[in-house]
Amino acid sequence: MKRQWQIGEILQVQITDLTKNGEGVAHEDGMTIFIDRAIPEDLVVIQISKVKQQYLKGKIVKFLQPSQFRREQDCPYFEICGGCQWRHIDYLFQMQMKRQMVINHLKHIGQIDHAKQLVQPVIGMKNPDYYRNKAQFKVSPAGIGYYKRKSHYVIPIQKCRTQSRVVGQKEIAVVDQWINESRVTLYDEKKHRGCLRGIVFRSNRRGELLLSIIVSNESELDKNELIHFFTKKIPNIVSLSININAQKGNKILGKTTKVIWGRAYIIEDMCDCYFQISAASFFQVNTDQAEKLYQCVIKLADINRTQNVFDLYCGTGTIGLCLSKYTKQVYGIECVPEAVDDARENATRNNVHNISFYLGKAEDVLPTLLEQGINADLVILDPPRKGCAQSLINCLIQCGISKIIYVSCDSATMARDICLFTQGGYQIETVQPVDLFPQTGHVETVVLMSRVEK
Repeated sequence: MKRQWQIGEILQVQITDLTKNGEGVAHEDGMTIFIDRAIPEDLVVIQISKVKQQYLKGKIVKFLQPSQFRREQDCPYFEICGGCQWRHIDYLFQMQMKRQMVINHLKHIGQIDHAKQLVQPVIGMKNPDYYRNKAQFKVSPAGIGYYKRKSHYVIPIQKCRTQSRVVGQKEIAVVDQWINESRVTLYDEKKHRGCLRGIVFRSNRRGELLLSIIVSNESELDKNELIHFFTKKIPNIVSLSININAQKGNKILGKTTKVIWGRAYIIEDMCDCYFQISAASFFQVNTDQAEKLYQCVIKLADINRTQNVFDLYCGTGTIGLCLSKYTKQVYGIECVPEAVDDARENATRNNVHNISFYLGKAEDVLPTLLEQGINADLVILDPPRKGCAQSLINCLIQCGISKIIYVSCDSATMARDICLFTQGGYQIETVQPVDLFPQTGHVETVVLMSRVEK
């Protein structure tokens, strides 16, 4: 007879696995149990908090034997903040778990039996803190901060260990001071009323700051006061803008940005290229690790000046521009108009003439280029989290391009797509995970595939 589980039931369990959301995994009488903040090798007493048909959830009541991979907390917000799901785990073990996550996805979703032999050790950081070049803060009467875990309640913070040191306790305190002194009304998400919706900082490795004030309308802002206050209090600000978001919901940035002081962007350099970053631009939030990621792509590409490259889902052109000096021609395709504008501007800034950018969905534009007789020796795929359109995968398989590099921010959807490529005549040569998001369950992955059937 199947066991009937009860909320409040007490169990002793051994944690054997970990989810990307920071839940430990245990098994009891054929049921999987997810335990918040537990990690592999923890021996714990738990209380069942949720009963579902396929799984249970539990809360730790007592540690009987803490895992050797558990570490002391160094952040006062960890227990309530939703930002760092893995901060309680030793960093070397984090990288081991991320590698195993990629292996599991390739094996179980991608149907790759020899996944363990293909996946290389994760490229990590020497110091896995203070790496984010973009800080998005929500606002509350008590100060700016982040959402509490699994809620839309704002937790005010004084500093964050994942943000760049350029956005520290001083900068956060300055914003809090401005909110208090200006008496600007705060946006109420439920009632869709109020002015101030959020604050975005962007920084580069030179220490320059871009600050964007997100509002539902401009009626309560004194622009001269804004300029005087922030440029006096934060002297390394080089760009100050207002972003207008009148839409309902909790999305921070709107479509309209007005620069009220300084430049419209900051500049970052990677792989001997320069990229402009505006308030709304997409740019990898971990610059140091993104550079390692692009260097990995360049190495695996192994191309020469006689070869062409298709850079699909190219964004602002970062990968294509980094590859351009090694190849004959790069064709970038991107469906976001603002990203294409930034990509073309980045090409001009870097004096790169052997790269062209096309606006549209990759699955629509690529067949048109192929019909025009444009072909390539290498394809770079860097899709969003949902992965590639199946029609695009079918098109690539049909045209038989000899080499594909797949860059993924979600190894589960990547494994799903890789399965289609392997069924269509490609084999995996190597898989290289790169840790762009230390202290979280996310991992970036680079996969090199080659054509084995014609």
